[in-house]
Amino acid sequence: MVLRVPADGLDRLVEQVSLVGTVIDRGTTVVDATEEVVDLDAQVASMQARVRALLAAATSIGDVVAAESELARREAELSC
Repeated sequence: MVLRVPADGLDRLVEQVSLVGTVIDRGTTVVDATEEVVDLDAQVASMQARVRALLAAATSIGDVVAAESELARREAELSC
C-alpha cells in the first residue's frame, strides 16, 4: 500500500493505522514538489493570459465559444 500524506499529518495517520492492524514495516520517502508546483503555476498563468487575450479579441459569440472551448481543452491538459 502506498499512501501520500502531507508531512504534518503523517504521525497522526501512522497512529490511526496502527490501531487497526499490526505495522510490519514502515518506510518514508520525501519528494520536494516545489519545482513541479512552480512549473504548473507558470503554465496556468500563461494559459490564463492567452485565454484573456482571446476573449479580449472576440468580436462575436462564435469567438467567445471558441475561446471557451480552448479554455476547456487547456484545463483538460492540466488535469492529466
